[in-house]
Amino acid sequence: MSVIARSQEKVLEGRRFAEGVLPYSYPPHAALFFLPLAALFQRSTAFYVWSFCQVLIFIWLLSLLRTLSRSYDASKRRFLTAALLAFPPLFATFKHGTLTLLMVGCLTQ
Repeated sequence: MSVIARSQEKVLEGRRFAEGVLPYSYPPHAALFFLPLAALFQRSTAFYVWSFCQVLIFIWLLSLLRTLSRSYDASKRRFLTAALLAFPPLFATFKHGTLTLLMVGCLTQ
């Protein structure tokens, strides 16, 4: 068992992921972003707070795309919205709780 797998098992209190370890790893300084969540909430509550934040980020991203596509006709704007909603990595972002959606919003801005 690798050091990463043992560390994750320790944090998860003996539980394991079906695939072994998490499929991604962040550098240690990325933990500073989540420090307020870790300090203020238990793990399950922090997950729901972060999920709510992701929903807000997603709404912000939708409004950015709406602003950027203002010159398009209505059918193209609807297609753009539908394409974003049907984008499979979007669901993985919500499932894994990654920072990807925030980065997409920042890059779009």
